[in-house]
Amino acid sequence: MEIVLNIIIGIVALLIGGAVGYGQLYKRKQAGLEKKREKAITLMQESEAQAETIKKEATARAEKLKSEIDKSLEINKRLIEQMEASLANKELAVKKQEEKASQLKLRLAEIEEEISAKETQIKQLDKKHTEALVEKSGKKEDTIKKEILDRYEKELTQDNAQKLATLTEQIKERAPRTAQKVIINAIQRLCSPTSVEPKVITINVERDIMKGKIVGKDAQNISYFEELLGVGVIFNDLPNTISISAFNLVNRRIAQKALEKLVEARGDITKKTIDETVERSKKEMDKELFDIGKNMVDKIGLKNLDPELIRTIGRLQFRTS
Repeated sequence: MEIVLNIIIGIVALLIGGAVGYGQLYKRKQAGLEKKREKAITLMQESEAQAETIKKEATARAEKLKSEIDKSLEINKRLIEQMEASLANKELAVKKQEEKASQLKLRLAEIEEEISAKETQIKQLDKKHTEALVEKSGKKEDTIKKEILDRYEKELTQDNAQKLATLTEQIKERAPRTAQKVIINAIQRLCSPTSVEPKVITINVERDIMKGKIVGKDAQNISYFEELLGVGVIFNDLPNTISISAFNLVNRRIAQKALEKLVEARGDITKKTIDETVERSKKEMDKELFDIGKNMVDKIGLKNLDPELIRTIGRLQFRTS
């Protein structure tokens, strides 16, 4: 009986120990699950925060890119509007020239009619005068005409001799300058590919809006600039670039210096601004030519040369042949 009781007590103790162990195991599993759940929640919160940060950064970059694109489009739109306005003005000028040419043709036709009428009237008067002279002098018509022609021919010969002498003196005075211009024009037009520099140079412009300021309203500024220096300026060849072309490389260099100053200019650009900038650039160019020539004559050991001759030597740096 005692043995049975001990067995029963052992079984009960075993059951109680198993229940306690199971309870401890269950608690440990529950604690592990709770830690994993908390870790999962933390990871989810961190992922949401990272996603929100990435979303904000992407939105900011998109807005910045959109702003830059809008700004670029606005600049291009303004340039196109200025070009269209310039083209419209040129078309209007061409139309006015055509109208003026048409009016001149009409006026020329009227003048030709007047000349024809005057010629007819002169012939009639000449005929009357000739008849009157024949009647008064008693000479033949051919004899009177010959005498009149001889007298006019003598007077015309004397006038032509005087005019020829005056013209000869004028030609002698103008001949050196005329010859110099002819030679310069020939050199500039027929310069060979062995020139020291290319005929086109470029200037970098950081902001395209400066191109619009330099062009000016209805392209008045750039037209005035080109006429002032005898150069060609191109704005739409390359982005952020202004091209300058000219046969006269000295004038091209002056234009380059002037445009570099105008690109950096603040405020509106007017004809007065262009005049002042070109004048400063010419003075700088004059000094540059002198410095180039002085450096050369110093190298070859020449002394006491005329400053103008030194500048002429400096111009060889920009020769076109």
